[in-house]
Amino acid sequence: MKFHLIKKMMKIRDSDELVFCKSNKHFIFHMPDSDQKMRLQLFLSRCGVASRRKSAILIEQGEVQVNGDVVTQPYFKINPEIDKVEFKGRRIRLKKYEFYMMYKPAGILTSIGDDRGRNSIADLIPESFGKLFPVGRLDLDSEGLLILTNHGEAANRMLHPRYHFPKIYHVTLNRDVNPDDLKIMSKGIVIDGKKTIPANYEKLGVGDSKRVRVDIVEGRKRQIKNVFSEFDYKVVKLKRISIGPVKLGNLKSGEIRKLSVPEIMNLLEILGLADF
Repeated sequence: MKFHLIKKMMKIRDSDELVFCKSNKHFIFHMPDSDQKMRLQLFLSRCGVASRRKSAILIEQGEVQVNGDVVTQPYFKINPEIDKVEFKGRRIRLKKYEFYMMYKPAGILTSIGDDRGRNSIADLIPESFGKLFPVGRLDLDSEGLLILTNHGEAANRMLHPRYHFPKIYHVTLNRDVNPDDLKIMSKGIVIDGKKTIPANYEKLGVGDSKRVRVDIVEGRKRQIKNVFSEFDYKVVKLKRISIGPVKLGNLKSGEIRKLSVPEIMNLLEILGLADF
């Protein structure tokens, strides 16, 4: 189902939070207002207990408890955030998934802490954000967009080349680039015995032959720098400006902001994880 239809049907607002049922990989929304409730039958279905029809049967058979009481009406309404729902004695819990975007400055490690005492992105993340990890990495001297999350499968799909999830970089070189070299790079070259996946290498703008835009769907270690090195170029500056639909935009170096629900849903839909 397309995101704009989901948004209209569920009355999604930017202030709503995305939550996930731990019993299966299905997303639902936490709507902060206490009067926003969900039918028990639908809740079970979205938690992956069973189909909607089968969930209704299970409820009618007395297999489900709400706040300690057996409920046999499929259309009984609950608040997913407040009410305790159990199926066959096992509580169905909701876990919140968080997504943030960060502008990683150059000179900062892409790691959550460092045993050598070097500055890392952990120094920029407030403790109140909870446990987050970066999706992929940027080299110490590179800068730009990082996505921080606690959603392992989303991170995996953003990183694994099988999913062809695009990342865009702006690269500054030490000398003017030859357009013919960019054509060869775009077709893929062999690095460390393995050919890179075809990508897009093109001059960035008019009149500046040292700046290149790179669109890739894989993220091998130091890949962009190694590709240019094969043609005797040195990367002077590397900045990631987008990961899929998430763009760096006007975010300033060192800043972090939380993705809105529409941004998260767009991201998850592209990743094949917005399962309603």
